[in-house]
This record gives sequence, structure tokens and C-alpha cells, in this order.
Amino acid sequence: MDSYGYLNELGEYVVVGEVVNNGDMPVHFVEVVVTFFDKDRQQLQRFSISSALEIINPGQVSPFMVALQDTQDASFVRSYDVKVGNMVPFTPKDANLDVIFNKLETLENDIVVSGRVANDGSAISSNTRAMIVLYNAVGEPVRFVSTFTEPRNILPFASATFSARIKVDNIQNIQGYAITMESSNYAETKRIVQKTENMLERIREVVDISGFETFDEHDRSVSRIDVNKPLLVKLNIENKMNVTNDYTYILQVKNEQGFVTSLSWSMGIVPAAQSITAVIAWIPDEVGTYRLEAFVWRSMEEPVPLAFNKLTDTIRVTA
Repeated sequence: MDSYGYLNELGEYVVVGEVVNNGDMPVHFVEVVVTFFDKDRQQLQRFSISSALEIINPGQVSPFMVALQDTQDASFVRSYDVKVGNMVPFTPKDANLDVIFNKLETLENDIVVSGRVANDGSAISSNTRAMIVLYNAVGEPVRFVSTFTEPRNILPFASATFSARIKVDNIQNIQGYAITMESSNYAETKRIVQKTENMLERIREVVDISGFETFDEHDRSVSRIDVNKPLLVKLNIENKMNVTNDYTYILQVKNEQGFVTSLSWSMGIVPAAQSITAVIAWIPDEVGTYRLEAFVWRSMEEPVPLAFNKLTDTIRVTA
């Protein structure tokens, strides 16, 4: 389950995320519980919502979104917790909704995602919705919107259009999107995942990344580090090309609530058809269990991934 939190232009604290059905049966109206905390981990508010998809088939992804609309409480949010509650087995819907066209455009400072969906079933597709998720360069779901098609009820073997205008902080940070369709009686034939122009530049991987390891200041391999002590996070980068490439190694650190507590990077050059070891030092200032995520991009100014995957690890920080 991935999630992302932010303050919107109204001063509300919004959490966007996605849940995946890892079971072997369809589930109905999956419960998502989001709890907001202040800097002292005191609970501000708790919300229980349902996933955007009514029925999530095995392996299927459903978005969700919750907004803390009390702007005073929202201003004090420093962390949040997301848990999945009830997952009730249910009969799947027939998969008859097929997105036959889609595109992403920019309008002023907003993103517009539109398209056309066909009803391949023999019955009217009632209350047909398009659910659209935007992703940042590291694959996090950062915005979500749900909109009805026009017309909302699609006749058998006919089609309808959909369009959603989505406000974002920085258009350049949006690197991909997904479209999920559902109606009262039908499911999608497949989930649409698209790439923006920047992501389309990733025609093939430039580098392989491996050997994601953590060491203390004495270069000893560790899975635990004391607070205020440096942790050396090493990554092996292998150049798959026959030309020298510039790279930026990015280390993102998240706490137990999924909040990013540190984002750092180092730049360098990897010679043609050779490997190098890149290192970033992180000094934790609070105890806890942290998730380390490593990416390799072309640069911070040009956020094009040189490796398609990210590497992850966990580290315990003790007093």
C-alpha cells in the first residue's frame, strides 16, 4: 500500500493512496482507516472510508483519498497512519469497460486527463466512473480524482467520454498517471497506466543498481544505528551503456508513518560499461524504524530515471 500526504490550497490535509488485493478472491468496499497525528504523536482525527473501487479483484489496485477538512487541525498534522480494515469476499463484476483512448494535457498550472471508454457488455453500464491517479517521479500516488463519464449511463456497445482537471503544485513533478474504470454493474477490462513525456525518455535502462547496503562510520555492515550517528548507505551502479553517463543517486528516508523525513542526493559519473559504488551519509535525529529508498536519476533538474526500479531497506535507530 502506497500513500502520500499534502496540504491543499484550502488548507486541508489530504492523503492519497492505493491498496492492492493480494488475495485470491474479489473483495467488496475495502475499509481504509486514516489517523492524523500532531508532532507529539497525539491523535488529531481519525477517518474510516471505503476504497474508490467497490469491488477489487485479485491483483487489482484501487485508489483512495481522505481529506482532513478542519483547517486548524490540518495545520498541526505531522504524521498519519493508514490501515486496511474489512475485506469482505464478493462476487466480481463482469469486465466490460474498455478505455479505447486517453491523453494527458496541461492547462495553465493544472493537469487534464481525458479519454473515451466503450461498454462491451449487453446491458447499460450505469453510473460509470473514471478514477484517475497522478504519480510523481518516484512512483508515489500524489493526486486522485473520480469523475462520471458523459453520458453517465452507457448503452450496450456504445461509448462515452470523461475528463478531469487536476490541480498540482508543480506540473514538472508529474511523471505518470493511471485510469481505473467501474460502474454499478461492470468492471474494467484492464487498468490503464501511462507515462508522461519525461518518462517516455526511458526507452531502456541506462544503469543497473544493486548492493544496497548500510554501514556505520567504521565501515561495518549494520541493520541498527544509534541516533545522531552517521549511517553510510551504499549503492552499486553499473553502466549498461558504452558511453560515460552522469547520474544522481537519491536517498529517500521515510518514518513508520510513511512520512519523508530526509531526502538527499549525490552526483557523479559512471564510466562506460563499468561499475562504481555511490555513498550517501544519513544522520538520524530520532529513534524508530525507517524505510530507505534508493533511486538513480539523470539529475534533479531532469528527473528521468536511469534505472527503472528502486531499492529498499529498513534500519532501526536506537537511543
